[in-house]
Amino acid sequence: MLKGPPRVVIEEYVKGKESIGQDDIEHLAKICFLSLEDAEACAEHHMDICQRRRQVQQKRQRKTRRNQDDKNCQVDGQEETVYCICRRGEEGFMIQCSDCNEWFHGECVRVTEQDADQIEDYFCDTCLEAAVEP
Repeated sequence: MLKGPPRVVIEEYVKGKESIGQDDIEHLAKICFLSLEDAEACAEHHMDICQRRRQVQQKRQRKTRRNQDDKNCQVDGQEETVYCICRRGEEGFMIQCSDCNEWFHGECVRVTEQDADQIEDYFCDTCLEAAVEP
């Protein structure tokens, strides 16, 4: 049985579902001590969030597959791993996106080492844009 505050229970309940029916709403209302209207609104809200997360994840997977070929390049006859939006090798201060795990030159993304000391989680522009797309 799911336990926790209603928000957590509903989020866990709808996480793997593609859709929810009236039986689901009634069950959530009962276990969360909510009205049917509140349970339905919460469930729909969390279904939307789950759907957006799946869309973002699918976009990232497509982007990752596309970028796999871009990861390595030939420099002076030797293969070198490339990073960042500039697609250059590792040099100077770099910061890693907490979401896609790509590395970026601080200079390219306008983040200094001092800025980075104050940043708990850095998110690149691509991940930020993907997170806000409907």
